[in-house]
Amino acid sequence: MADSKNAKIGKSYISPTLNDKLYVNMLRMGSKGIGTWKNAIDIARNPIQPNRRYLIELFEDIKIDAHLEAVMEKRSIAITNKKVLFHPNNEGGTISESVQANILETPWFNELLKYGTEQIPFGFSVVELIPVGGVIQKVALIPRQNVIPERSFIMLNAGNIMDGIYYDGDNASPEYSPYLLNFGGKKDYGKLMTVAQYVIYKRGGFGDWSQFAELFGMPFRVGKYDPYDDVSRQKLYSALDQMGGAGFAVIPNGASLEFIQNAQAGQSDIYKNLVNICDEQISKSFLGNTMTTDSGSSHSQSETHKDSEEELNVSDMLKLEYQLNWDFKSKMVNLGAKELSQGKIQFEKTQEIPLDKQIEIDMQVAEQVPIAEEYWYSKYGVAKPDGKAKPINADPANPKGQKKKLQLKSKSLILLNSSIADLYSHVCDHPEHNLSIVTLASKQEAIDPIWNRIVKGIHSGEIKPGSVDPELFKWTAQQLFKGVTKGFGGDFDAFYHDDPDSNMLAHLETNVHVFSAFKTYQTLRQATDQLTDKDGNVKSFAQFRNDVSAINDQFNVNWLNTEYNQAIASSQMASLWVDIESNADALPLLKYHTAGDGRVRPAHALLAGIIKPVNDEFWNSYYPPNDWGCRCDVIQLAEGDVTSMKGRKLPTLKPMFDSNTAKQGVVFPEKHPYYKVAKEDKEAAKNNFGMDIPDKNKK
Repeated sequence: MADSKNAKIGKSYISPTLNDKLYVNMLRMGSKGIGTWKNAIDIARNPIQPNRRYLIELFEDIKIDAHLEAVMEKRSIAITNKKVLFHPNNEGGTISESVQANILETPWFNELLKYGTEQIPFGFSVVELIPVGGVIQKVALIPRQNVIPERSFIMLNAGNIMDGIYYDGDNASPEYSPYLLNFGGKKDYGKLMTVAQYVIYKRGGFGDWSQFAELFGMPFRVGKYDPYDDVSRQKLYSALDQMGGAGFAVIPNGASLEFIQNAQAGQSDIYKNLVNICDEQISKSFLGNTMTTDSGSSHSQSETHKDSEEELNVSDMLKLEYQLNWDFKSKMVNLGAKELSQGKIQFEKTQEIPLDKQIEIDMQVAEQVPIAEEYWYSKYGVAKPDGKAKPINADPANPKGQKKKLQLKSKSLILLNSSIADLYSHVCDHPEHNLSIVTLASKQEAIDPIWNRIVKGIHSGEIKPGSVDPELFKWTAQQLFKGVTKGFGGDFDAFYHDDPDSNMLAHLETNVHVFSAFKTYQTLRQATDQLTDKDGNVKSFAQFRNDVSAINDQFNVNWLNTEYNQAIASSQMASLWVDIESNADALPLLKYHTAGDGRVRPAHALLAGIIKPVNDEFWNSYYPPNDWGCRCDVIQLAEGDVTSMKGRKLPTLKPMFDSNTAKQGVVFPEKHPYYKVAKEDKEAAKNNFGMDIPDKNKK
């Protein structure tokens, strides 16, 4: 009988955890050479008695390399920053709130994802699920030096292959294997095995470089003395010795001292190039490229390499999805989480269907099968009406829902939402390319406290309709300016004061602050509209807070992420426009360039290859980006045949994208729906609602 300290899940018990029983040998750090690397690989690959201890020891040693640490984290964050959803019945139905809250949005599941991604550098991760109070609340990594992946075996004492437990297969431990998850293959040795050699070479290069600097970085001094005056020699030696660490020689007059000079110009570049080449190989191994980590590449080159890296990230997510749905899900179901058996775990995918088309599809589905009312409020950003609403197909007079039309309430909220939702409906033809600056964690830490204060202020009457909250405005502007500096290639410190780059960046900074003021105004306007019910009575605070929660998610998470990605794209092209204008005399033509693959939008394909002068009106409308997630670019030419537009059909762009934002020095032009304010608020809008807007170009 298990004692009272056991944690119960369904019919399974575990006490103590496996990690409590393990004896772990300390991994030693020390000098590592190429011979160490080769020997560690040979021992790990021994077909009779494989042992990865020395390989893991080498991995832990080289991990402290700064560049390696950065690329490892970059590849890991691309997965762990993505939201994971549970879709019941494998058909993309409504997301299970229970599974989301109790499993997928818990700290321990996020930790599990982190360990899962570590199979990429290390080749494998064996993770223990730890129950607390009847439910899984913790996870722990089994020390890798205790694991023999080839045998699915965990040594209780690292190095003792005769004492341990099996976590998989016919001999799997019935006591511990239900709680053990394996990520990775039995003969996968990880990316670190490949890059270890480059870290070793790099360390050697740094050591030689340091010695070179010590020998030749300071001037060598020569002191001469009378060969018959030993007292002067000693005084001269003592004086030079006390003058610092630079090398010196004390020689008698008449003697000669000759140096074979090897500190010629460019000599130290040998070491620098070695270090850079090693870093490039490390980046290629982990990210498939170097241009998303290092500066110096062109915009088009970096975009191509960015696509390659993102395809790698998607591949990682698909692999992890498979492992979660195969091993993790089955173990959790056996431990009592039965709801997981009726669906699929997936990384979040952005809907690419236009809003009007989505409503049409949903209405057709609703005519055939009942759809939970929560779906409509969540999908279309509509706040719940006061009181308990009936499900869509719950009308007693029409129990089968035949030819029943959807009646959406809170139309005042939908007016602005629908125009923005229509604009944002095609956020990107490839949503996996989008970056998310607002994650679940950051929302809880940064946005929610601000939002909770705003909700209380609106309900108490402290915050009036048409106002702008300074804290939310400032936070929004900070997030968007992060996108600007990311796309532009640096903050103001990276450019000389008053040069064209600095001036352009100042214009973009001003624009995102103006945009943030209007965005904050619209957010609060939508929230204040929900303060009263249909009869004009002020709602209870609990009801009001619930009704406006969707507004927070829509404006400050979903749409803000879209705007952040647009800030990156627009700023990249703004930076390029500065170069285009400065080189226009020597390179007077621009050529429209697409990515050239099967994912190019048909509308943008119509523009491919068009050549026009830099100052041609064509670029006032068609200078990229021309839609969300647009990958198009321009190439500046010294000469070429200007394209005739006779008989050539040009695409119609969305109003927001029918402009040259770089030429205007903006990220978000005035055609954006946020800039449409109510009549009574137009006067306040002229002064940016009282919000401070930086304008460094005025200085």
